[in-house]
Amino acid sequence: MNKNITIKIEKITSFPFDGFDIFKRESRLEGYRFLDRLELDWVNNKNRFNKQGEAYYVIKVANQIHGVGGINNSPSHEHGLRIGRLRRFYVLKQFRRQGLGQKLLLHIIGQHASNFEVIQLYTTNPEAASFYEKNGFQVVHGIEKVSHELKIMEKYDHIGIDYNATRKADPFLAQKLVEHLQPKKNGNYLDIGCGTGNYTVALNQKGYAFVGIDPSTTMLEQAKLQNSTVAWKLGAAENTGLPSHSLDGIIAFLTIHHWTDLEKGFAELYRVLRPNSKLAVFTATPKQMQGYWLCHYFPKMMADSIAQMPSLQTVEKAMRNSGLSNLKTDAYFIHKELEDKFLYCGKHHPELYFDPKIQQGISSFSALANKEEVKHGLSQLREDSNSGKINEIIKSYENELGDYMFILSVKG
Repeated sequence: MNKNITIKIEKITSFPFDGFDIFKRESRLEGYRFLDRLELDWVNNKNRFNKQGEAYYVIKVANQIHGVGGINNSPSHEHGLRIGRLRRFYVLKQFRRQGLGQKLLLHIIGQHASNFEVIQLYTTNPEAASFYEKNGFQVVHGIEKVSHELKIMEKYDHIGIDYNATRKADPFLAQKLVEHLQPKKNGNYLDIGCGTGNYTVALNQKGYAFVGIDPSTTMLEQAKLQNSTVAWKLGAAENTGLPSHSLDGIIAFLTIHHWTDLEKGFAELYRVLRPNSKLAVFTATPKQMQGYWLCHYFPKMMADSIAQMPSLQTVEKAMRNSGLSNLKTDAYFIHKELEDKFLYCGKHHPELYFDPKIQQGISSFSALANKEEVKHGLSQLREDSNSGKINEIIKSYENELGDYMFILSVKG
């Protein structure tokens, strides 16, 4: 496939989408009727993939839809686990074996890994079974209408090994959050999508009362080990469970790409904020990430990561639609002493990416990356580091966009 062609993954909220008849007709010829059921359920409002944690996506190439797929909450719960079910997944025949199906599948997993502990599916097609197994799903026996499952908990546990040895609150970034939020010692604040609570704890230690909310019980358990006096709460941006007008400010640190619905998320945060309170979001945009020199060594891994990130325009639109105003941005360039080892932590220190612990703490390496590409990319990176060529590569990616940014807003 031409590398210059734009590939986009979008969530759909209306039906039918452009070209649906082509999908329905082709799937029928292959003996499948699940897209007919998609249409029927949508029209009858039986299943529109619009409940908490759910979504339906299309993957577009040059603005033409080539594949579709979504995830529902599963009605079955095994030992109390939150289970998602991959459904209505289909790629047009002529576009298979081009990496589009994998890109869409990984996007769905990445977007919803924080909503579910297990993702299940059902297929009787050997070719489809092979596809899912190559992408981490395991064969399941003894569960009705379930052929494969992916245990998200195991992925989180894998990432979580020594997580806080590499992912810790960076003092500079923590202070930037304080500067942008301007919290008061007698106020009530929220860290939404707090993960293991590194920044929640850091800001509490500065004397500010923060609550930490995250949809992952695994992450919250680690957060409690750091500080048992902080109020940790299971929830999501779209449903915090907090009273209206109860907060004096909110931070969202490297989390909005995990939200299932930006519009609902910002509307919920607007609801719980008091008037004149501030929201500080820290994230990276697709344009910024395209300027990471990591793209040179890990193009597929980075493409998968970039596909998860909402554009600045999308974020700002969702903020404005919620009622938030006074939108501002503050670009952040990785500083050489960065202590929080997230994705682009090695901008100035390429050798960091050779550390398995740092790889485990970065979801792009540990959860999304193609193993062979990572192996090859690291080998090339080591060779270029030894020869000094890495300096040329790094220089060629220099830009003025910033590596990450703060997106700031106020509830008027």
